[in-house]
Amino acid sequence: MIKYILFLSIVFSTMTFARQARVDSHETDLWFDRIDVFGKDKAALKTEKIKGHHPTRLERYKVMCFKDRNAKACNEYGYFKKSLKENEKARVAWEYGCYLRNQKSCFNLGHYYFRAKRPETSIRYLKPVCDEGHAKGCFYLGVLYQRKHEFKPMQVRYKRSCDLGVARACYNLASWLRTNHGEVQKAHELELQACVLGLKKSCPERVIHHRDTRRHVRDVHVLYDLYQ
Repeated sequence: MIKYILFLSIVFSTMTFARQARVDSHETDLWFDRIDVFGKDKAALKTEKIKGHHPTRLERYKVMCFKDRNAKACNEYGYFKKSLKENEKARVAWEYGCYLRNQKSCFNLGHYYFRAKRPETSIRYLKPVCDEGHAKGCFYLGVLYQRKHEFKPMQVRYKRSCDLGVARACYNLASWLRTNHGEVQKAHELELQACVLGLKKSCPERVIHHRDTRRHVRDVHVLYDLYQ
């Protein structure tokens, strides 16, 4: 009888161990082999799952970024980390993506330092991005130059951003020209350009209430002829 009970206990223990092994194997497959960049444990990954982010995709981006040197994956991994309010980890991902010459990662890194109030570091990353034609990169670069009272490069960056379709760049440049140089005509044209790009506060009162005209007029010079 004792031998029979002992046999059953051994069988039960074996089955329990096998079941746990299958669970552990599935968990390993689900979360992927981790790269020891941030030293994350399974509890942290499960927290991300609870927060609504698909763990498989998150870990795939991490592997693709730091192991496979995929620059786009670094940018996406940074977005994930930012959405989880893990800004320092987002910065690391964008920094590596920028090192791999991903424009969006460089812009996000420059914007990270912009928000962190580190203007010199932000300019270092935003300047090449703007030179490559990134509209928002030029806008934030213009803001930084304006804060530093370097007005010549500020005008160049705002103008380029405005030409690339950023309404706030047109509006900021118009306000500066009107206030500091008295260039009313040029400022008015830039304000109308911002209006065409969708910035409501830059539109003349008559344009705001004339919705049909705003819907069809897409050329700033036509708008200027109608409402000067």
